[in-house]
Amino acid sequence: MTGLSKAFGGLNFNPQDFNADPVETAYRNALAERFDACITLAATGPAPKGMLTGDPIFAVPGSMLAVPALSLPVFEVGGMPLGLQVLGFMGSDAAAVSVAGGLLAILQP
Repeated sequence: MTGLSKAFGGLNFNPQDFNADPVETAYRNALAERFDACITLAATGPAPKGMLTGDPIFAVPGSMLAVPALSLPVFEVGGMPLGLQVLGFMGSDAAAVSVAGGLLAILQP
């Protein structure tokens, strides 16, 4: 059983399943032609005092869409970390890593 199959409750999961709907495929392809990635916060706020991470709810879309997601430790709020998340497109992991590297070069001192 693959990691994705486990994430989907043991269902048989095949990345080609995401290409089954021609409308969704066309929409996803149009987005990928225009944008390199989606950027959002990695959590709803900074990690609570005494904890290393905050609420991971923003990680769910990347997992459900089976796209590459990278969390970058670039922000701090009240002395606590707050990450920036880069979501790429399915099958374009290297492009997402490239976007993340570019952001790190700009945002890290």
